Amino acid sequence: MARIRFVWLAGILLALLAPDPAVAATCSGPTCAPVVVGDPSDAAYVGSGGLIVDSTFSGNPTDRQRIAECVECRWWLTPVCWRDPANVDAGCRVVATCLPGWVRMAIWYSNASEPAHVVGLYCLGPSGPVTTVKVAKALTGGFVRRLPALHAAQQPSITLTGLPTVFRAGQVRQAGPWNYRIVGFAVTVRAVTSWTWTFGDGTSLTTTNPGGVYPNLGVTHIYRRPGTFLVSLRSNWVGSYTVSGLGPFPISPAVSQIGSFSAVVRQARAVLIDPA
Repeated sequence: MARIRFVWLAGILLALLAPDPAVAATCSGPTCAPVVVGDPSDAAYVGSGGLIVDSTFSGNPTDRQRIAECVECRWWLTPVCWRDPANVDAGCRVVATCLPGWVRMAIWYSNASEPAHVVGLYCLGPSGPVTTVKVAKALTGGFVRRLPALHAAQQPSITLTGLPTVFRAGQVRQAGPWNYRIVGFAVTVRAVTSWTWTFGDGTSLTTTNPGGVYPNLGVTHIYRRPGTFLVSLRSNWVGSYTVSGLGPFPISPAVSQIGSFSAVVRQARAVLIDPA
């Protein structure tokens, strides 16, 4: 008899918890309340750091930003359903507020000073959780290809000792923005650079000024002796991106471009001119 009673009760419980498409379609208004199912031990996904949560997030916007920024934090995603207070027998039903194929998830979050707790709900797409690391990896190749080429040069082509030689990188300080769509998220990329000049005579200069042609004296150098000097230039690009209104986040590693050319320097000599 005990066995029959157990089976009967189990059957009633399964019937109550089974998704009902008819109820799911109507139980999405103000009479329905979101219910978090289980705890972190029941998580469908577990990860650490950099979780990107889209605009369907129901919690505090500050939490949405810090979940994405904290690379040492842990997160868990557990499914959420609707419970209808007007019909206590309806049980837990399929969520009707996300796009088809998407699942409403509760985000459990913890860091060094906070135990795991729910910070909000959001709709998870078919591709699963998206992290800052995943987005950065997807961006790296396209980011490098879009950087402007380096065109290091000097003016004049043959310079004199004791006089300023004007240098230019042939690039801009900032590049972008470039827009992408990655696993359903809108991503915007920007990049900034600095330049390191090595003038071949034992001196160097690191600057955020791209230089230019005369009368632009943003980058100049004075040679003290004649000769042919190997001038090299390294540009150091640092990329960053925003995703779904979050960020900016860095794109690692930084990208370097290197160029070089020979600078011919001649001795400047004084010449006396008879004014008569």
